[in-house]
Amino acid sequence: MLTAQIGLDAEGLQLERLGLLQARAWDGAIFLFRTGLDEAMLGTELRPLLEDGRVEKVMHAAAGDARALWTRGIEFWGLYDTAVAHKVAFVQEAAF
Repeated sequence: MLTAQIGLDAEGLQLERLGLLQARAWDGAIFLFRTGLDEAMLGTELRPLLEDGRVEKVMHAAAGDARALWTRGIEFWGLYDTAVAHKVAFVQEAAF
């Protein structure tokens, strides 16, 4: 059962490092995690949130971001990818 939702986006993946992780809580609070300066925070402060399946993470076209987290040992759970949702809706609409 979901207990919360957050919006997420990652930047800096083309540089072989996760430079920045941006998060927005549904109450409007915005958080910027400069993981490029201290990538260890992914395994300490952010791991519990990212691996908690009860917290829905809303992202767009999340494959690259999810892969970057996985290669750093983060088991990413609770993902809602708006790009995938759009494709499903498009296919369903085309079927009628």
